[in-house]
This record gives sequence, structure tokens and C-alpha cells, in this order.
Amino acid sequence: MTKSIETTDQPTTQTVKHKPLTLKKSQLSKTSAVKRTAIHGRVVVGDISGSMSGRKLDGLKSAYRKVWAPGIIGIVFGTGVYEITSTDIDTLHTMGATNMMAALQESWSRDPKQIVLISDGEPTDAHEDTIIAEAVERKVRIDTIGIADGTGYSYNPEFMRELARATGGTFTDCNEPIELGGIVEFLLTQGGSSSLEEGQSTAAEEGGVIQL
Repeated sequence: MTKSIETTDQPTTQTVKHKPLTLKKSQLSKTSAVKRTAIHGRVVVGDISGSMSGRKLDGLKSAYRKVWAPGIIGIVFGTGVYEITSTDIDTLHTMGATNMMAALQESWSRDPKQIVLISDGEPTDAHEDTIIAEAVERKVRIDTIGIADGTGYSYNPEFMRELARATGGTFTDCNEPIELGGIVEFLLTQGGSSSLEEGQSTAAEEGGVIQL
């Protein structure tokens, strides 16, 4: 069952209400025919804030389906923060704000080896510099992915790049949501290695940017 994680939002003038994530009964009896190698100590953190609607949310769902394996921890964040299971992926829907700090704090509490952070927006529950400062203290690699849909950035590439650089991770600028699954799979299985393929390039001095 999806676990709702209590978070403290900044005061707002309006309370945003949303339906809790739930499992579809038809999914409970389904088992995957594909056996995947366990990937332990990895947390995939996905943004489901309001701006992630449409192709971006579809890309996020596809990415979770592609990489899900035993040991993977899935965390999603919007107005609230949720832990998901593989059976929750199809039920994901967008909601409200971008509580990125709360999602990262929950991820750090799992004592991970690596966090893959996917977002199309700027955090609404903490200043960007505050998030980076805490990330440095936590000493956990964060690979960041900024997701767009060809209509321009709604996130801050400099923040995502610096968050990755400060934790020894890579920043990926993903302009096509359909490519998100391949990017996340690469980061999880090769740890963001600089051994890139098919014309990809990395520039460590710019925070390990992978331009696709």
C-alpha cells in the first residue's frame, strides 16, 4: 500500500486538496514476467507537481516502469511526499507544489548509496541554496535530471547542475520525456559513469552535465 509521508509545508493562503495515491485492485494480482537484477541502495525521486502534467508525467511513469527492480525505492513529491511501489506507477497524478526538500529528506533517511532526482520545476519548500548546503552535509551522491517537453525550461538548470556537482553526481538536461527511462537506467546501472555512448558528452568542470 502506498505510504503517505507527513511533511510540513510552508504556510499558504489556500489548502490544496488531492486524492491519496491508491492501488488499483486489478493490479494486485499481477506479477511481472521479467526477472530483474536487484539494485539496492538506490532511490528514484520523481516530481509529480502540477507542472508535470501531460508528456512529462507520462515520461516519468515510463521511467519508473523501465527501471523498477528489487531494492529500488520510489519516492514522489508534489504537495506531499509519498513512497510508491511498482503497482502504484499507473495511478500517479499531478498535484500542487514542489516539495523537493521534503522528498530529499525522506530519501536521505533511507541511507541510500545514490539518489536520482527528476524534476521540471523549482523547489517551493526550501531555498535552493539551503537544499545544496544540506546535500553537501549528507554526503550522498545525487544525480539530477531536469525534464522539459520542448516548450522551454520551468526548472533552474544552474541549481540542478550545482546540486549534482556538490554531491559528486551528474546533471542531465532531458528535453524529450520519452528519453527519461533510458537516462535513469543508465544512471542506476552505471552510476553516472563518464563512459557514455552514442554521442553523449560530459563536462566535469560544469558539474558533470550529460547533454542528450
